[in-house]
Amino acid sequence: MDKVIKITSQQGFSDSWTVASAPTTLNLVDFTIPRGYNIDMSKSYISFDSQFTSSTAAPVNVAWYLDTTNNEKFNVPTSALIRNAHINNDRGQVEAIRRNDTLSCALWSLTQTAESQKGDMNSFAIYENGRGVNNHSSYNLDSITNNSENDGTTTASGLSNVSRMLNRDIKVPLKDFLGVGNTERYSTDIMGETRIHCETNFKNLKSVILGGDEDSSLMFDETNNYGDMAPMVSQIADNTSFIMESAGGYGDWQYTYPFFVGQAVQVAYTGDQGIGAITVDRTIVSINYQSDNTATPPTGQSKVFAVLADSILNNTTGAIVNITDIKITAKIDATITNTINRAELVLYTIPDDGNMPESLTYPCYTTEEDNGNGLNSFAKSYVCEPEADAVIICLPKTSDILPNLPFESYRYSVNQVEQTGNRSIPVCTNLVHGSSLQYERLQRCLEEQIGVGWRNGHLRFYKQLQDQDASYPDPISVIAETLEQTPETKMLNLEIECAAGLQQIVIYKHMTKTI
Repeated sequence: MDKVIKITSQQGFSDSWTVASAPTTLNLVDFTIPRGYNIDMSKSYISFDSQFTSSTAAPVNVAWYLDTTNNEKFNVPTSALIRNAHINNDRGQVEAIRRNDTLSCALWSLTQTAESQKGDMNSFAIYENGRGVNNHSSYNLDSITNNSENDGTTTASGLSNVSRMLNRDIKVPLKDFLGVGNTERYSTDIMGETRIHCETNFKNLKSVILGGDEDSSLMFDETNNYGDMAPMVSQIADNTSFIMESAGGYGDWQYTYPFFVGQAVQVAYTGDQGIGAITVDRTIVSINYQSDNTATPPTGQSKVFAVLADSILNNTTGAIVNITDIKITAKIDATITNTINRAELVLYTIPDDGNMPESLTYPCYTTEEDNGNGLNSFAKSYVCEPEADAVIICLPKTSDILPNLPFESYRYSVNQVEQTGNRSIPVCTNLVHGSSLQYERLQRCLEEQIGVGWRNGHLRFYKQLQDQDASYPDPISVIAETLEQTPETKMLNLEIECAAGLQQIVIYKHMTKTI
């Protein structure tokens, strides 16, 4: 029978840090797979158990992101956590990849559609829904958005009453950073004891508290903000002013209402009778949809009601008070402690049918790093292995992971023979989309030569927690070209025009290897 086994890292892989610091003990992780296992590598992965701890008692909507460029939050795969990696067995070195982080960001963004990127569980994509700007959902929060009976007055029995923060595994599939990771039948009885070594980017792993802009984020009705609440009139006593009715109506409210039970919020309002502008901190203890769903028709149709632990009004005037301009926002001032508890290699094992392969054939890359030295017109030659059949060139900014440095065009030749028709290839920049020539070159290399596919014609990285018009600010600065396999090494002559000044150049040479 198929079964899953877990192998603990050889290091004590655990650390905690806050937003003002970074982990210091999560740089290396190693695993040893002993003899006696038949493994489907394509289904196996490294698992990092993660958790968030808040300085407050209230649950917080907080999510991971990987700082790949200037502390900005782009959708990137979890495999970008692995900077360098190698795998070897009793037959020798199987594969070694340097700067996998940049290559993973490039290939994942080029081979996935925009929608698949947003919903990929093996990515640092914060789940986008209809809750407004900067208020997406985190996989680390079990949010309760309805804990009331249909009459809208009593807490539902048998339901969890408070949202909670969850431990989640950050999964890095082997196939996302190792070519041999695509192998479906790998026997350690045949290949011998197998060792995986990874250098990581946990120093770049950070967290962000979501929410806080509900009072200025426009709802889908284009009239109300998510944090706008209906006015409260004729408030006589303090204990009558703790039910917050949404100003706007909700349809699919469980997915679009931005608040959750147990959440700490800030309530701002204006009271008459000389009370003026007031801001108070409160906690949501209950949420229900409509006042009474048992009535026909339901009362308070399409409105969501949040019940606070305490009244927002301190009425000492002795007069009837009207409360207007009520706005609720999530409190995002908690200090979050990020924790990685352990690292495990999760292996999907398969039965031995007596026909496990004695040899393996798989794709891999060799890596060469260079510096553009700020040049606007760059030209240089590089040696490529005889078996190299494609080259992927990534252009990150200095010290960054994400290849997003804008450039204008390129051309290349192999052994002094022009490969781009004696002309330059215009590419996607911050201002324009890619040219038909660039599309054709990407199609030929990624789809036809390497076989990984090409699905992103936008040619831009997706930036999270932004309005739609600001979600794609940076180009995918990647050159992907085919090469012919040759009996001897070949000379790649590369020319790049870059008005911003070329910085990092990372060259990945694709080939097929057999052991």
